[in-house]
Amino acid sequence: MSDLLRKLCAVLLLVGSCAAIADPIACDDQQAAIAAAANAKARDMLQKVVSLMDAGDSIAIDRLSLWLGVINSGQQQAVADRLNKAWAFLGGTSFLCDTADPDYAWVYKEQPFTVRLGSAFFSAATAGYSSQGGTLVHETTHFLISGASKDPPKRELYGTKAALERAKSSPAEAQQNAENLEYFVEATFFGMDPP
Repeated sequence: MSDLLRKLCAVLLLVGSCAAIADPIACDDQQAAIAAAANAKARDMLQKVVSLMDAGDSIAIDRLSLWLGVINSGQQQAVADRLNKAWAFLGGTSFLCDTADPDYAWVYKEQPFTVRLGSAFFSAATAGYSSQGGTLVHETTHFLISGASKDPPKRELYGTKAALERAKSSPAEAQQNAENLEYFVEATFFGMDPP
């Protein structure tokens, strides 16, 4: 629970109840199995995409430009390094679940190896944009040691359309954005054109 939520909860306890604000808990067996499968898929996704980039695959390179605004080998290497770090993180990631939270997932950048999963994660598809594996790619790029990627500053700046526009208008921002990184990996791994 964030410090702000803890303070809010303390105030609410004085005037009523704070039962609705809770820390995520250990995932049940079904949730843990779903998270483990998504984790394995995310690692496969990252490994394949980085391999394609390293091999100079023309489709992967085109998608780097489309989703991240990458225009040179230095930028390409920086993306590959970040994705390799995310792959390594996923090897030791643990999961907490909070299905009362409507979001997909979240992390605390300073607390590596723990991903909190919300209800949207469990209803997400296993392939395509905003997939379970892609969500884990998104979240692990947030950790400080894997580059501290950022989220869009406003809810309306989430999604594929906003990510494509960000890559065109601000490539440097796109290359630091978890949404853009996720969609690049998903598009390349699943062989998808932009929606």
